[in-house]
Amino acid sequence: MFLKSTKLIFIIEDEDDIAELISVNLLKSSYQTLIFNNAKDALLMLKKIVPDLIILDLMLPCLNGLDFCSQIKNQTEFADIPVVMVTAKGSEEDIVSGLELGADDYISKPFAPKVLVARVNNILKRVALKGDKKFKQNIITVNNMKINVQKREISIEEKVLDLTFLEFQLIYLLSQKPGWVLTRDQIIESTRGQDYNVTNRSIDVQVVALRKKMLPWDYIETVRGVGYRLKEII
Repeated sequence: MFLKSTKLIFIIEDEDDIAELISVNLLKSSYQTLIFNNAKDALLMLKKIVPDLIILDLMLPCLNGLDFCSQIKNQTEFADIPVVMVTAKGSEEDIVSGLELGADDYISKPFAPKVLVARVNNILKRVALKGDKKFKQNIITVNNMKINVQKREISIEEKVLDLTFLEFQLIYLLSQKPGWVLTRDQIIESTRGQDYNVTNRSIDVQVVALRKKMLPWDYIETVRGVGYRLKEII
């Protein structure tokens, strides 16, 4: 059982003393670790648990580290896992091969444990910053309303609105261009598709329902004879 707030690191290393040295130093830095003496066992475990980072030796029995790295980087669900290669194979060709396969760092043996931990810290910080940027890109803010695209959730001043699929689509569409007027036909085509059997009146009904759910805030403005727009209050 691993705490959700604790970073988990796979150590794939067939030399027990080195694997233990890495693990002890990572544990001191509040990471959790799982040790594997071959890459095949690590591949099986990936189906159950996805780590935050993998420390990978290259010279492994059965399946070498480069082949392991190639396999996980070609699978969508594992491709973003950072990989740090730690190996005695320190030639320029080996380093280039590892980096071209998608490794995030390469440390030659022998190494200083503190240096390894520092590099792990830096990689995970970069991953966290990248994740924050990606998350922010999926949050649209208009006035005091936040639209979480991935969760398909809209909140106003921390109050989460209970919306239907189409109501969310309507708000999301209007939020793309606050202040711009969209005709009813444009809304129908964008939210339901051109072939969906719906009338302009249906859109009006959706807007009425939305306004009730958004009370006391009134962000949807009717432009008579044209359509609707999302008010942008400065």
